[in-house]
Order: sequence, then structure tokens, then C-alpha cells
Amino acid sequence: PAPAAAPAPAVPRRSQFHLGQDDPALRDRARAAGFVDVVSWHVPCAWPRGVGGARPAGRHFAESWLGSQLSSLELRATLTETQWGRVVDALAAAAQEIFDGGAPVLCDVVVVVARKPAAAPPEPPRSP
Repeated sequence: PAPAAAPAPAVPRRSQFHLGQDDPALRDRARAAGFVDVVSWHVPCAWPRGVGGARPAGRHFAESWLGSQLSSLELRATLTETQWGRVVDALAAAAQEIFDGGAPVLCDVVVVVARKPAAAPPEPPRSP
């Protein structure tokens, strides 16, 4: 019998930060992909104290935030439960301090807006 074909490599999971923090380079990548009128800017994404219901706001923020970050999930896989608990506790305490000061936790979001021109329609056939 013929040897079995090697399985296709798994698609690597990537960080949500894979585009980097270089805004001019990000805009250049969009232009290189055929986009025009490319602009980008940063906006804060606010996590207000009231989100989370009955649980302490700092704890809820830490659990939600860490549970949604690929890099955090990868880190968790390398730690013991005790070590991971310390990470959650530290972030919860930092977030709670911000909330107790009357402010929301702010996360940075990059917005990119661009336009991709439509392909030109084919020219009609010419009459002889």
C-alpha cells in the first residue's frame, strides 16, 4: 500500500494584534491590496463600571477581557491554576482601582476606512 499523504498543516492562529502598531505601515498594506483613500485613527473603547451585573466590576472585566484575548489564552495554557489566578487577581485589582476612581477602563481601537475602486467595465466590441 502507498504511504498516507501527510496531513495539511493547520492554519496558524494569529494574534488580533498581528497587524502591528505602525499605522503608516497598516495604511500602506491597505493601499498595496488595491484600496484608495485610506485613513486610520484611534478611538478609545470604554468599559464602564456598570457592565457585569452583580459581580465586582473589576473581576468581571478581568475575566471577560482575559477570556477574549488569544494571547491570554495561550499564556493560561503555560501557567498553573494558582499562577493564572494571580494574573486574574492583579488585572481585577487594577481595573477595580480605575472604576473606584470614577473612570472606565479604556482600550485602544484602530479604525481603518478605505475604498476599493470597482473594476472598469470591459469596453464594448467595436463595429467593423
